Amino acid sequence: MGLISEIIALDALTQTAIKLGQRTDQERLLELIKLRKELSQQMGKLSKAADAFDFSGRGDDIAGIFRQKLSHMKSVIAKHQAFWPVSMIETDSREYRRSADNLINVQAAFIAWALKELR
Repeated sequence: MGLISEIIALDALTQTAIKLGQRTDQERLLELIKLRKELSQQMGKLSKAADAFDFSGRGDDIAGIFRQKLSHMKSVIAKHQAFWPVSMIETDSREYRRSADNLINVQAAFIAWALKELR
């Protein structure tokens, strides 16, 4: 798939994460483990698609800006997942929710920016 398609796929995963965050059942934790794996795979697909994407004619150093924003998002994802393994989510749900909301906001901002700049 192309870069735009991979960004849209990331958006779908983000929407799934939002829905999971609204649930309180135990089954959601197993689904969250699966979602984290899918998100990791999607980051790889997104990076690969970016390597093949023609950024020319889209403004000053748009490729560099894209990579910086992608790197920032990946860093936020990694930090969130490292600090909040699934087994720890319910130990302090208020702090987890704050971290998850921040992650969702970073992903949403990246998606909105990328789609606006690259379409």
